[in-house]
Amino acid sequence: MADPDILKVRAFLKGHSDLLGDLRQRYDPLLYTFLLGKGANHTEAVDLLADFWADCVQSEQRNSLLGKFSERSSVKSWLMTILARRFFDLRRKQRVRRGNSFDAEGGNGLVFTDNSVEQVEELTLKLLRKCLQQAFYACPSEVMLMLQLVYVHEVTQRELARMWGWHESRISRRLKQGLQGIMRETLAALRQADPHLDFTWRDVVELCQREEPLLVKT
Repeated sequence: MADPDILKVRAFLKGHSDLLGDLRQRYDPLLYTFLLGKGANHTEAVDLLADFWADCVQSEQRNSLLGKFSERSSVKSWLMTILARRFFDLRRKQRVRRGNSFDAEGGNGLVFTDNSVEQVEELTLKLLRKCLQQAFYACPSEVMLMLQLVYVHEVTQRELARMWGWHESRISRRLKQGLQGIMRETLAALRQADPHLDFTWRDVVELCQREEPLLVKT
């Protein structure tokens, strides 16, 4: 069943303009707190939210920002990503106007000396990979080897069953348990590192696969 919020976005883009108010009422308090956690003050958070929702309004003169939502992540994660980028872009512009350095400390304890969108994304990706690596280390070595053989070296589960002398269904269960464990450990580590980050497992996988495969030799 599709996420109710995704269904609302679809309906809004088809002309049900009243649903934008529903989304704003649902997410405004959460997004306001999220921006404060990233270092915004009250005025900045309110202005960023007002500008964001204004860009979501769909009219004959312009398309809605929500039209760029690809449904590859949850609505909440997408909203947070957009607003985080806008906030750090605001900080970058403030720095340029003042002509001096501005340091903003994110919720994960990382210090930003250059508040470009690219650096924010790079540091977020670095944190994701660190949490994923921790999950790999927590995975039993035998299960990790199975996962690498299947997903990196493309060994079939049938071949793996012959190698281990197990029934294929047992191999399948071990692989599933291993993946679930990595998912659980990674998301838990992310929440501990930065409570303001709200990534789904799909978000983690897509971000970590930008430059190299998810499962790598360790």
